[in-house]
Amino acid sequence: MRKVQQGLYYLTLFGMLFLMTTTSIQAQELEINGGENILASSINWNNFDKVTIKSGGTLTIDVDVTKSGSMQEFKVEGVLVINTGFTLTWPGGMTFTEGDSNDSTINGNIIQSNGVFKIDKKNVVGSGGVLIEGPSDNFTLDGGGTLFGQSSKSSACPSYPCQAGVALPVELVTFEVGEYDGVVMLHWVTASEIDNHYFDIERSSSGTDFKPIGRLEGHGTKEQATRYEFADEMPVLNQTSYYRLRQVDFDGTEDFSPIVSVQMRAMATKADWTLFPNPTKSTIGIRFSGILDERVQIRVVDAQGKLIRTYEEHSQSSYLSYPIADIPAGTYWVQIIKAGEISQEKIIIH
Repeated sequence: MRKVQQGLYYLTLFGMLFLMTTTSIQAQELEINGGENILASSINWNNFDKVTIKSGGTLTIDVDVTKSGSMQEFKVEGVLVINTGFTLTWPGGMTFTEGDSNDSTINGNIIQSNGVFKIDKKNVVGSGGVLIEGPSDNFTLDGGGTLFGQSSKSSACPSYPCQAGVALPVELVTFEVGEYDGVVMLHWVTASEIDNHYFDIERSSSGTDFKPIGRLEGHGTKEQATRYEFADEMPVLNQTSYYRLRQVDFDGTEDFSPIVSVQMRAMATKADWTLFPNPTKSTIGIRFSGILDERVQIRVVDAQGKLIRTYEEHSQSSYLSYPIADIPAGTYWVQIIKAGEISQEKIIIH
């Protein structure tokens, strides 16, 4: 049940006193009364600055909710069930207090980044987790209540920021892959992160046997959305490649993303250019069968697929030359991307 709390104010005009009412002086209050069972997905959270779950009432958080701003109070006398993510950034905090005898359940997670998280004569159970940021004063557990079976503040939160229950996961929103001019680009976004150490990017040609091809550092604990990007510059051509993320926490806990895939194009025939000399020591020379009249990209990659050099050319010439005396001796690949097609040839530098 939603109620608008009307404010009162006085106006003096020409010596006369008027009593006025308004619906804009005080914000609205959401009250969930006994016998009511409300879903968070049915609520416009921007409309309310105070929430009270009365004894016998139930609020179920069935979608991810982030509430910030001027929220004055969130009081649970009845039952709060959290199945997804609930991020609280208002100064009023959250209080579980005496009402009915039913337990509140957290199977998802709560991130309390401002205000006090208080449990008073209430039991909070479930398989989820609670992160309480800030000093120890931000958490109160007394009056016979419990948090995930712990009845004392020191046992529920031995250190701060407090992380009670299970470790809150990195929340992956999207993970996408695409091929661009012979390079596979991976993009992913996290909605929030808890103790995120790093991501290993893994690739497979079968979809089952994955091997790491790179690593990106995580952002530890972060509530804001974070975008990541990784380039596989030496993908396997002419087949479907599968990718996944291995996310690792600081304590070594790991989790894997869903698998995504991309179909790479076949290698173009290499009939219109050749390397000269090969082997070489100081220069890479490329001789074309005719005048180069379109833009090309030339890449030098090592045997492990790491990009060493990139050149862009659009010159009216049939021969190109590049100094490579500073590249260590070894076996490399020269790739040419022209008109969206890729061709390559092995070169030995000594």
